[in-house]
Amino acid sequence: MSDISKVNIETYDKTAKEYDEWARGFDMSNEYRQFKEYLVKDSGKILDVGCGSGRDARALFDMGYDVVGIDLSDNMLKLAKLKAPAAKFIRMDFRDLFLENDYFDGFWANATLFLVAETDLKKATQELYRVTKKGGVGFISFKEGEGEVKKEIDGLAKIQLLYSYSELREIMKEVGFKVLMTERKEDQRRKGVFWLRYYLRKV
Repeated sequence: MSDISKVNIETYDKTAKEYDEWARGFDMSNEYRQFKEYLVKDSGKILDVGCGSGRDARALFDMGYDVVGIDLSDNMLKLAKLKAPAAKFIRMDFRDLFLENDYFDGFWANATLFLVAETDLKKATQELYRVTKKGGVGFISFKEGEGEVKKEIDGLAKIQLLYSYSELREIMKEVGFKVLMTERKEDQRRKGVFWLRYYLRKV
């Protein structure tokens, strides 16, 4: 495991409750709706990648999907299990998925893949491609920017690897995904911070 990942896991473990409170204020309803439209089906298996405290897993479960959430923060997983007790949560690294090939109808990776080293990003994306069924749909979101950004809050570090629209699009295409749609949206709370969102299909 890279030092970047270790730092981020430790921080999220220590701030799980605060993160959960902070995450509740974001409205992802448009993204859920668009994801469901591309999936077409009203049921199926969805992998929530870096599920955190379970906000998105709960929403996807309520939409009718069988959800498996994975994360490396034990404290985040505890909160997720409380939030969505009918979903399944597993401590697992998305760079090395102990999951079957072609198993999931879709995956949801919201604000998580930029928390690993640049060398691990393609590996993680390849793993998501492997476990997704042909024709399956993925959602990935990244904070827009360039290079490594380190923040410190109350003595706890968080490291993010930021990319441009074209860099990310190229990685997705190299792995084999078809890019269905992209969006660039300003953060709902922080002016001047933008998110890049990709809706993908395994072809």
